Amino acid sequence: MKTHDEMIHEWMQDPAFVQEYDALKDEFDVEHFRSVAATLEARYGMTYEQFEDYLSARSKTLIEHPSPELGQAVMTEEDDAQEWKIAREMTQSFLGLQNERTTP
Repeated sequence: MKTHDEMIHEWMQDPAFVQEYDALKDEFDVEHFRSVAATLEARYGMTYEQFEDYLSARSKTLIEHPSPELGQAVMTEEDDAQEWKIAREMTQSFLGLQNERTTP
């Protein structure tokens, strides 16, 4: 009887399996990053583009009127903006890979 590792190795030699595995993994990754973006959109009640404008205005306010509370809030929002940007870029990247794989 083959071990688990031997079976996996054998499957990975089959191009059809590798393509299906890659497609399923990409699908999972796309859904993950879409979920991240949707969560942030729901949290802030705006699109990423609107959030960028909002964050820019908040940063200007912080410069003009320094406040520890506002500074902390802006830092948290900047972290969310970075996570949101990565989620959007990764979604587009994975969708581009899927298109490359399906285009003859």
